[in-house]
Amino acid sequence: METPLHVSEICSVICEYLNSRSLSRLARTTSAFRDPALDILYGRTINIETLMRCLPSDLLTVQREVPKNAASLPLVLSRNIVEGDVPKIMRYFQRVKRLCLFGNGAIWIPALRELASNVRVPYLFPNIRHVWIGISAALLLDPSLYFGPDAQTVSFQSNVEEVGYSWLPILSKHCSALQRMRFSPGFGVNMSFETSSLLTSFQKLIEVVLILPISSSDFQILGTCPALQKLEFDGQNVLNSWDIEVPSLGFPSLRRLKLPRLYSPELVPSFAAGSFPQLQKVHVSGITPDSTERLLYAISTSAASLVSFKSRMEDFTQREHFLSLFSYLRYWSGTLEKIEISALGRPHDSGLWHFSHVCAPLLSLNRMRRLILWIGPPSGLTMTDQDAFEIGRQWKSLQELRILLSTTTEGGISLKGLVALASECPRLTSAVIPVSYVQVPHSPEGSCNISLRWLAVGCAAIENEVSIANFFKISFPNLKIIRPDSDLPEPYNERWARVKELLGDRTGPGEDPDEESDDEAEFNWY
Repeated sequence: METPLHVSEICSVICEYLNSRSLSRLARTTSAFRDPALDILYGRTINIETLMRCLPSDLLTVQREVPKNAASLPLVLSRNIVEGDVPKIMRYFQRVKRLCLFGNGAIWIPALRELASNVRVPYLFPNIRHVWIGISAALLLDPSLYFGPDAQTVSFQSNVEEVGYSWLPILSKHCSALQRMRFSPGFGVNMSFETSSLLTSFQKLIEVVLILPISSSDFQILGTCPALQKLEFDGQNVLNSWDIEVPSLGFPSLRRLKLPRLYSPELVPSFAAGSFPQLQKVHVSGITPDSTERLLYAISTSAASLVSFKSRMEDFTQREHFLSLFSYLRYWSGTLEKIEISALGRPHDSGLWHFSHVCAPLLSLNRMRRLILWIGPPSGLTMTDQDAFEIGRQWKSLQELRILLSTTTEGGISLKGLVALASECPRLTSAVIPVSYVQVPHSPEGSCNISLRWLAVGCAAIENEVSIANFFKISFPNLKIIRPDSDLPEPYNERWARVKELLGDRTGPGEDPDEESDDEAEFNWY
């Protein structure tokens, strides 16, 4: 009869809960844990320095002729690779799935390059999946020596020289499963026409992130990548001149598009009708009022099924700016479910902005599930009970509502309005809204929402903390976290602290609710 330690699946489950130091110790404890522990240890992200230190101690030596301006002494092989070295080397290298080549890793590259040339195996890292390169790609020479056919992600980050572009033809031949590529500053000043055209040879490429300048002609070519689903332009000033319209046949599979800051209408690309038949999510890093009309018009003519819109607004200083923006978003009234707007300028219109005056066009979006509005300071938005009734009546599927709280205790919905909103929106799980809790109007008849678990109340002034806590317990039985405004004056702060205690809220001030995750998980590039 076998003991539990002889079942590799049990050992693997145990190892998944251990940190790197514990895994390293466990692998040296017993043979039963050696392979499971090493598989998980080297399956996590590992830097090249840690990996090279696993080689036999007599195999490496410091290079005698140190290159000029070298920050550290490079290491090279001290002797030739013999047949007995290969199993020792590949015992670790074949387990690596996520490899980082950054910073001081450059001193190990000469030895790594010699290994790749002398170890007689098809690939030095046959099971590699994700590679982050932050050193000169020229030092590594031919990437086919390192990465096997199952590599899925390559990220060229800071300090990468333009010579790295020579990798693309080789990667397209040897890494047929490559799905994600990321190009950061230092990789090249501009993407050339030839470079962007090479990306189309990656038949399974689903995501491209560009943090460097690109022209409209390159943008056109990226549209011909057959499987491309996510295209992201990050950073500032990454768009050059956009003088060519994207052809209607471009981007047949694109679902997510992130655009950089668009400071002027001239930077807004022109999309021909039907350019994005599958586009669902648009994220703009920054946009001005002058650019809003052109951008949303361009998207409306090319994408008919937008689900999510997210943007940071620049120079939106008047209510008319928001009314214009929200009016354009009504084009997707049958599909739009998520809106996240951040406008941190200083509005010219002083005082409070009422929800009904600014956001009325949004109420026609009857599929709304998530609305986040950060407008101000100093104005901020406020709501009335009538606004709460209208939101509840129009947005039956609402799950998250966050509105920048007013910095005063004036305005806000009452407990009656909150109950009406929560009752009409049974899926509402978190809310950040300006509320007025002067007193409890009546004893609650019972639970009105079993989904609400996080509530921020702003500068709400209360008198009887016990009655407020009892009201919440009965009306919202699953409410776990409640937040007053951090600038709330005494004695209200102490009273809200008592409410939190009565509700059993033991979370700290920085513990916010988990934001609703996207239907498709975001890839962590780091």
